[in-house]
Amino acid sequence: MSSMRRAVNTGLWVCVVMALAMAQVAAAKKDTAVEPSHYGKVAGWVYDAATGVPLGKATVTIQEDGVFADTGKTVGLTGTDGAYSCQAQLGRVSSKIDWGRVAFSSVAGLLSGSGKKVTKTVDISRLSMRVTHDRYHAFEGPVLCRSINTQEFLVLMEPIFLTKEYSDEVSTVGEGWGVAEIVEAGLTPTIARVKDKVTLTVKVKSPPLDPKAKAAVAVSSVFLGDKNGQRTLSKFTPGADGLCVFTDTFRIARNAKGMEEVRISLAEFPYCVKAAKKSAAVLFQVLESEAGEPAAQLRLKAYQSEQQQQYQEALAARLELCNLSTATAPDKEALSQLQTRLAGTPFTTPVSAAKPMTSGELESAIADARKRAEADSKNQDFSVWHNYALLLVRKSLYQQESNDAGLTSTMDTTETALAGALKSARSGSRTVDKGRYYGFVFGYYGSAVVGISGFDQPEAGSDFLILESMKTLRSVPNSYLDYLNMATALTDLGQTDLALKAADKCLALRPDCVEAKYVKAVASIVQGDGGHGLTLLQEVAKANPRHSRANVILAKAYTLANDPTTAAAYLAAHEAFYGLEAEPLLDSVTLPRQGLTFQ
Repeated sequence: MSSMRRAVNTGLWVCVVMALAMAQVAAAKKDTAVEPSHYGKVAGWVYDAATGVPLGKATVTIQEDGVFADTGKTVGLTGTDGAYSCQAQLGRVSSKIDWGRVAFSSVAGLLSGSGKKVTKTVDISRLSMRVTHDRYHAFEGPVLCRSINTQEFLVLMEPIFLTKEYSDEVSTVGEGWGVAEIVEAGLTPTIARVKDKVTLTVKVKSPPLDPKAKAAVAVSSVFLGDKNGQRTLSKFTPGADGLCVFTDTFRIARNAKGMEEVRISLAEFPYCVKAAKKSAAVLFQVLESEAGEPAAQLRLKAYQSEQQQQYQEALAARLELCNLSTATAPDKEALSQLQTRLAGTPFTTPVSAAKPMTSGELESAIADARKRAEADSKNQDFSVWHNYALLLVRKSLYQQESNDAGLTSTMDTTETALAGALKSARSGSRTVDKGRYYGFVFGYYGSAVVGISGFDQPEAGSDFLILESMKTLRSVPNSYLDYLNMATALTDLGQTDLALKAADKCLALRPDCVEAKYVKAVASIVQGDGGHGLTLLQEVAKANPRHSRANVILAKAYTLANDPTTAAAYLAAHEAFYGLEAEPLLDSVTLPRQGLTFQ
């Protein structure tokens, strides 16, 4: 019996050792310096696409390693307000002892973690998600993060809209959509003296708000803020007319003099807020004498005219202002910027695309890039590793097409190069919470938290998306969403010929993927095949009239084609859903003038 027990125990130990070994191998495959390894909170809303009414009891699932789980932390359920909460791997959390804080902490503070410095890094900017609900078309696709809170290790996603199962339209993401918005923000007085008190009023239009709801307005102002230039308004009055009014009175800082732009934003609100109307700005001026009053009035008039896009009125005010002896250097700079803007030609921005390479050209370029990367062994030069990685991505896609036996080796090298690029671009937007300090006797309480979001190179976000997609496709070759993510990233990087290959892979796996058609349309236009691209865009707009960009690009294209009537129809379709004037968005769209023919 004892021999049997020993055999059983030996077998158990073997299983444990094997499990530990497998775990170590799995951990070794994941480069935690650049790949997410810690779970954080994911939140957002789901709505009925036709009515805008919140959808309760919708199941929200986040893709992890190419798979949508049925249960677990990556699955959430919406409440009656359409809001959901679940988890996903967002980045990483690490901590280390800060001996300087230890020296200035009490025992109670140390027990609260005051001796630690915690770093929270959020890598992701989008997640692949699935949303299902009875009698509605399921949504499945990439969803962008609307906002990232590194301190809370939380991301807020763009709202998702489900269409009825009998509808010909697809479910979608409403990027920038919202039911609440800042409609007015003002200071009284806007031109003040040092000893004056100033009242700030912010009006928010939204559905009826519970007086006990958590809502706050953040105010950034050196003249009105605390020593860090920040204030928070958390007291509000809900109105019967749908307006929620925040107001407070401040004393002007003693050293305040001149002008500043007071920035206001909704820091916390129970409803989905329109992205373009989540913040506002107000010009505030503090005068030392009456002599500055005429200049201050003209400065205010010019500022308000620009906010209302009345640029000619703004130009007249700034010209008059700069003729005054009290005009400042910033006044003259503002006039110069406005004149440059009015002289610009918004519809002629060139668009360039990477050119295909022959096999010999590609191998030669890779060899040169490899030498530069090897010389930068400490991953300090982002451009070196980024360019090397893009060449290897190109080679891997070529090899995939030809079923080349060297594909696996190339993918290994590509992932190493992408990781090198990301390590060299590690520092993104930073926030620091030093915890609470209660003076010399009690010291610090709570950990210091450093939050890092994204990367310090704009291309690095696309590199991250390509790396994540390549790793997933190794284990789940039929993950069409990862081909879609790769196509999107390659388009953003100007590698539109490669983006077309990835988009075609996605469509071969999922022919009804409307977002892949959109990416293919944009890539086709940039590649010079405008007729095919515009035809695809029209298909996208028909299947998804709520698409956040298709209607605007079509409006731009018809504007360039001298067809203002059709352009206006596409702009109206965008405005009908998003509730915002769409015409200003045209300036953000860059299209080549050649090749834009409608088939």
